[in-house]
Amino acid sequence: DLAEIVHFFQEKLGRNAEIGLHGESLGAATTIASLKDVQNVSFAVADCGFSDIENVLEEIWRYSHIPTAIGPVMNQYAKLHFGIPISAMRPIDSLAKNQVPILFIHGEDDQYILPANSERMYEATKGKRDLLLVPKAGHAESVFVNKSLYTEKLKDFLSSLAS
Repeated sequence: DLAEIVHFFQEKLGRNAEIGLHGESLGAATTIASLKDVQNVSFAVADCGFSDIENVLEEIWRYSHIPTAIGPVMNQYAKLHFGIPISAMRPIDSLAKNQVPILFIHGEDDQYILPANSERMYEATKGKRDLLLVPKAGHAESVFVNKSLYTEKLKDFLSSLAS
């Protein structure tokens, strides 16, 4: 659990330690969803995360021609193995009251998790936030396609938090 990991580092480094979270793809969704459960996190970076899993699955089913009848089966599987239905996997819901600064990053050519997911989460965030859409980058490729743009935006975002 991410909240437990953050707590561990806070205990080791002290309560005043600057702790940031960075997640990519499912890790980005986990980072966003956990912000409501963690305390004293200074910032988060969400690279190509999904806003809600149902939208992502609908896109995958549409492109891969998987029968939509598999949806209820997956929902039951999620309930049995994870204790929550797929419909509850909505990181965007944790953003309405969020005050942790977030940098959203997404490849413009991501066909797996569409950039609209990061755009929706950016709009839903009430706290300090920024958004970088990386041209010609597919899923989880932004840092590799344009490392200088990625690192420059990250540096600018972190610098903006210090002022």
